[in-house]
Amino acid sequence: PGEEILFSNARGNLHLKVLSSDSEKLAIEILIPPLLRAVQTKIRIASNASANLGLQSFDFERNFSIPQPEAQVSSISPSELPYSKSSKVKMHLTGFPVLSNAGDLQLKVGSNSFSVTEIVFSDIFGSSVVAVVSSNIPTLETLTVSHSDKSASIDVLFFSETTTAVCLKGCIASVTTANVIEIQLAGFPPSLAASSFSFTFRNT
Repeated sequence: PGEEILFSNARGNLHLKVLSSDSEKLAIEILIPPLLRAVQTKIRIASNASANLGLQSFDFERNFSIPQPEAQVSSISPSELPYSKSSKVKMHLTGFPVLSNAGDLQLKVGSNSFSVTEIVFSDIFGSSVVAVVSSNIPTLETLTVSHSDKSASIDVLFFSETTTAVCLKGCIASVTTANVIEIQLAGFPPSLAASSFSFTFRNT
């Protein structure tokens, strides 16, 4: 139990995990990669155990169905963009048909339409595509990817590149003691960590 057996395929590994095993039964878990359409399929598990070791061989086959997967934009990079200019983004899509032409996809940011410029790869497991997008205002926009009767969305944040820093509290401070100063910043990507900033003070 707990042991995983890996089967190679074109994109990685299929996992068969033994959940429990005793003299009466064997419970396993099989992780099947996503497919692009609903299918009827079957799985066969066989063991050629040696009778000399007191083990029984078995051959098991069962039919089952895989449901139609939902279309998803599973990731987009970067997800924060300056609104005042066009920016290139890379998206990973799942649940869409295999793409042969960038024009097969329709792309919208809010009410504005854009085009996919490159298909990095596309197979039955997913697609990676590149597009150039922009926004008229700094805001959180919904990016929607469509193909025939399938569509999926993801949020993209457009921010202003005009940077400002305004002192709100502690702006007049003593030079002989430690001071707490509150500064309001604008125009920086929101995901920046505190360690991304540095401050330099000068006497004027």
